[in-house]
Amino acid sequence: RKEPEILLSSVEEYSLAYYEQKLHWKGIHTETSLWNTLLPLLFLDVFFYNEFDGLSFNPWPKSLEFQSLPLDFSEPEWISRRERITRVTLQKIKRGHGAYLLVKNWARWYGIDCYGIHWTAVKNECEHNIAVTEQKKRCLSLTELVEIVRCFESEQLYSISARWIQDPLGTLGQGGMPDLFLWNPEKSKSMCVEVKSTNDRLRPNQIACIHMLKEANFPVKCLKVSDFEHEFDWDTGAKRGKM
Repeated sequence: RKEPEILLSSVEEYSLAYYEQKLHWKGIHTETSLWNTLLPLLFLDVFFYNEFDGLSFNPWPKSLEFQSLPLDFSEPEWISRRERITRVTLQKIKRGHGAYLLVKNWARWYGIDCYGIHWTAVKNECEHNIAVTEQKKRCLSLTELVEIVRCFESEQLYSISARWIQDPLGTLGQGGMPDLFLWNPEKSKSMCVEVKSTNDRLRPNQIACIHMLKEANFPVKCLKVSDFEHEFDWDTGAKRGKM
């Protein structure tokens, strides 16, 4: 029986379909939105920390219902005031407990407005189990997010998290993360892919984000659409010939 034809409207959709159908990776066209959901979820205890001595103001003066950030979030001192709990959280990530943090924070803070996280509740069995990435409006279940975290090497996730928590707005505020996030639960691996049309080039913010990921030894590939005309050895990048 002839398979139904699937119309793909962008180079990103075409590339994502290739990875999913031919190489059997799971994936999402996300750019920065997945990272703006996943990283805050790991650090909700830091965001909502409110046990300060000698601070002249309260970072959370209003009900959490109407405030998504501590008042000092944009100040250089915001993380130094939370140094201990930040250090503890990063150590847990480094020791491979990222999935545990995700589940714990989800259970404790679900539905509370917070920077980067867009919650939604849907009916029936999915209620209280869905987060929405901002940019592409892609729903991700808690199960998927845990699966994604488990596809990072601990040192990779630690390095990216340590860089981000020092300056969340500066790290991802200008966008630039690669188009696709891909993960393979069977191999416990994940990677990012930036896809460009034939005449397109990397922008400065994209170069900066790719450099950050590579510093964390996180796999990143930059591909032209024309590359998909060939069979690739995706571990080495070598072309195997026309498809």
